[in-house]
Amino acid sequence: RGIRVVAATTYVEFREYISPNQPLVERLQRINLTQPNKELTISILRGMAKRYGVDSQFPNDHLFEMIYEYTNRYIPANSQPRKSIIILDSMVGWYRAEGRKMDMKLLADVIYESEGVNVAFRVDATKIKQELDKYVLSQEFATKVIEERLQICVADLNNKSKPMSSFLFTGSTGVGKTEMTKQLARILFEDDRNLIRFDMTEFANQDSLERFRTELTARVWERPYSVILLDEIEKACAPVTRILLQVLDDGRLMDENNREVSFANAYIILTTNAGSEIYQTIAQYGVDDSGSGQVMKKYNKLIRESISSTSGSNKFPPELLGRIDTIVPFQ
Repeated sequence: RGIRVVAATTYVEFREYISPNQPLVERLQRINLTQPNKELTISILRGMAKRYGVDSQFPNDHLFEMIYEYTNRYIPANSQPRKSIIILDSMVGWYRAEGRKMDMKLLADVIYESEGVNVAFRVDATKIKQELDKYVLSQEFATKVIEERLQICVADLNNKSKPMSSFLFTGSTGVGKTEMTKQLARILFEDDRNLIRFDMTEFANQDSLERFRTELTARVWERPYSVILLDEIEKACAPVTRILLQVLDDGRLMDENNREVSFANAYIILTTNAGSEIYQTIAQYGVDDSGSGQVMKKYNKLIRESISSTSGSNKFPPELLGRIDTIVPFQ
């Protein structure tokens, strides 16, 4: 008697180990601890800098503010103030060992070293098509359509409440849809490891919904700056399609631990073979070896109608068409 018990755990471990033990759950009052806000986190960083004896390197709070902003943006899978303190620790280490100046460049280098994200990297909108055409041949119309949409994102004119951009790559098997996606990941993030790929044939059954949600949110939580490829979207079951509608509409999704996962920094690409018959028909009387798009432009309406009118196992979810920013036809 008189013993007081305080237990600490993470959301993931609570769900895995504690939650199944209902008698234990009933004997403990659950208290969810939230992360400190920006002001408190900056105050903590200021105190850490003083303890390290480097507070003279911070004439104001600007760099502390950027540490907070960058860690929230590029390291979402960790919590405040821990992730900000880790970055500050690394900056102090580089400052002492290599004589580096405490500035934005040092912060950017530390983020790149620890997370592999080049915060100083900027896409040259004028070279997107040129880069794509190097690796995906005879698809000049497709690369032009993609470039025009990406220029909106590079200019920061896209809707901030939704994913950076969403594309539907449509065309027959083997024309370069997946390769185009890989090259986009390389151009946008300097690394094709920022490509998150799902084969939607694995999510054709109704009971695959929770598995899809869990895998999607977990991978985007770890790598929010990414290109998400959903291959053969027409093979997915209806509940999975509804999940995607929410992502495309709201740019966010709750994971199994009730954490809100943001898709605002992700590019979403859906591929489909639905309606491929129209491409075979076009090829018969509209040969276009360069992929310049003259034929594709002429039959763009027919392509859209062909996709939306498919049926059976190859039926494309028509409700997705209205949520996608750009349809990209591959000849």
